[in-house]
Amino acid sequence: MRRTIGPAYERAPAELVGRWLYENFLILASAVLVAILFCLLVNWIVDGLFNFLASRGIDDAPKQYSSNTQTVDMVKLFGSIVLIWLFCRNRT
Repeated sequence: MRRTIGPAYERAPAELVGRWLYENFLILASAVLVAILFCLLVNWIVDGLFNFLASRGIDDAPKQYSSNTQTVDMVKLFGSIVLIWLFCRNRT
Protein backbone atom coordinates (compact mmCIF):
# COMPACT_ATOMS: atom_id res chain seq x y z
CA MET A 1 0.00 0.00 0.00
CA ARG A 2 1.38 3.35 -1.00
CA ARG A 3 1.36 6.38 1.33
CA THR A 4 0.09 9.72 0.17
CA ILE A 5 1.37 13.04 1.38
CA GLY A 6 -1.91 14.80 0.81
CA PRO A 7 -2.74 17.89 -1.15
CA ALA A 8 0.01 20.36 -1.94
CA TYR A 9 -1.44 22.89 0.50
CA GLU A 10 -3.65 21.60 3.23
CA ARG A 11 -4.14 25.19 4.30
CA ALA A 12 -3.42 28.15 2.08
CA PRO A 13 -0.81 30.65 3.31
CA ALA A 14 -3.46 33.37 3.47
CA GLU A 15 -5.58 31.14 5.68
CA LEU A 16 -2.62 30.46 7.98
CA VAL A 17 -1.85 34.18 8.31
CA GLY A 18 -5.52 34.97 8.89
CA ARG A 19 -5.78 32.35 11.59
CA TRP A 20 -2.60 33.62 13.28
CA LEU A 21 -3.93 37.20 13.23
CA TYR A 22 -7.28 36.05 14.63
CA GLU A 23 -5.61 34.15 17.48
CA ASN A 24 -3.09 36.91 18.31
CA PHE A 25 -5.13 40.06 17.69
CA LEU A 26 -5.08 41.13 21.34
CA ILE A 27 -1.31 40.73 21.49
CA LEU A 28 -0.86 42.80 18.31
CA ALA A 29 -3.23 45.50 19.56
CA SER A 30 -1.37 45.63 22.88
CA ALA A 31 1.97 45.91 21.07
CA VAL A 32 0.71 48.85 19.02
CA LEU A 33 -0.61 50.51 22.19
CA VAL A 34 2.79 50.07 23.87
CA ALA A 35 4.49 51.65 20.82
CA ILE A 36 2.11 54.64 20.94
CA LEU A 37 2.75 55.09 24.67
CA PHE A 38 6.51 54.92 23.99
CA CYS A 39 6.21 57.71 21.40
CA LEU A 40 4.21 59.86 23.83
CA LEU A 41 6.79 59.24 26.54
CA VAL A 42 9.64 60.29 24.23
CA ASN A 43 7.70 63.45 23.28
CA TRP A 44 7.16 64.29 26.94
CA ILE A 45 10.80 63.68 27.82
CA VAL A 46 12.14 65.81 24.97
CA ASP A 47 9.58 68.64 25.08
CA GLY A 48 9.04 68.77 28.81
CA LEU A 49 11.90 67.33 30.80
CA PHE A 50 14.86 68.26 28.57
CA ASN A 51 13.63 71.83 28.16
CA PHE A 52 12.93 72.13 31.89
CA LEU A 53 16.42 70.94 32.74
CA ALA A 54 18.06 73.13 30.09
CA SER A 55 16.22 76.26 31.25
CA ARG A 56 16.80 75.42 34.94
CA GLY A 57 13.11 75.84 35.70
CA ILE A 58 12.63 79.31 34.24
CA ASP A 59 9.16 79.43 32.67
CA ASP A 60 9.70 82.00 29.91
CA ALA A 61 13.10 80.73 28.72
CA PRO A 62 13.39 79.79 25.02
CA LYS A 63 13.01 76.11 24.27
CA GLN A 64 16.24 74.47 23.19
CA TYR A 65 14.86 71.02 22.30
CA SER A 66 11.97 69.98 20.07
CA SER A 67 10.35 66.62 19.44
CA ASN A 68 9.82 67.55 15.77
CA THR A 69 13.38 66.77 14.71
CA GLN A 70 14.55 63.89 12.57
CA THR A 71 16.68 62.43 15.37
CA VAL A 72 13.76 62.18 17.76
CA ASP A 73 11.59 60.68 15.02
CA MET A 74 14.23 58.02 14.34
CA VAL A 75 14.44 57.20 18.07
CA LYS A 76 10.66 56.82 18.19
CA LEU A 77 10.57 54.68 15.05
CA PHE A 78 13.42 52.40 16.07
CA GLY A 79 12.19 52.10 19.66
CA SER A 80 8.64 51.32 18.56
CA ILE A 81 9.77 48.61 16.17
CA VAL A 82 11.96 47.01 18.83
CA LEU A 83 9.17 47.14 21.42
CA ILE A 84 6.62 45.62 19.05
CA TRP A 85 9.07 42.88 18.07
CA LEU A 86 9.93 42.08 21.70
CA PHE A 87 6.30 42.20 22.79
CA CYS A 88 5.12 39.87 20.02
CA ARG A 89 8.08 37.50 20.30
CA ASN A 90 7.59 36.89 24.01
CA ARG A 91 3.84 36.43 23.92
CA THR A 92 3.07 34.52 20.71
